[in-house]
Amino acid sequence: LRENRLHSPSMESLGSVLSARWIPTLLSLDLSDNPLGPFGVRALAKGLCAPLQSLRLARTGAKKEGVEALAGVLEAKKVSSLQTLDLSENEIWAGGCKFL
Repeated sequence: LRENRLHSPSMESLGSVLSARWIPTLLSLDLSDNPLGPFGVRALAKGLCAPLQSLRLARTGAKKEGVEALAGVLEAKKVSSLQTLDLSENEIWAGGCKFL
């Protein structure tokens, strides 16, 4: 789903699909280069669950708030199988890195 101009409302829908486990074998999700913003990343994070192994969110505008929500999901071990997390070029700065 990379570079598809997906926005925050799309992530609410995708998060719902993921949390309902309608795609139980999804191992990799690439949403890079979509203008999700922190609210979109937060909406996606709510739906994340295992067995996801790779999540790519490069250049999505996640910022500190989005990373904080994502870190909460990872800490709760809803996605304990995650091996790759790409948050490059998201202006996270030190405030967002502390959550990871």
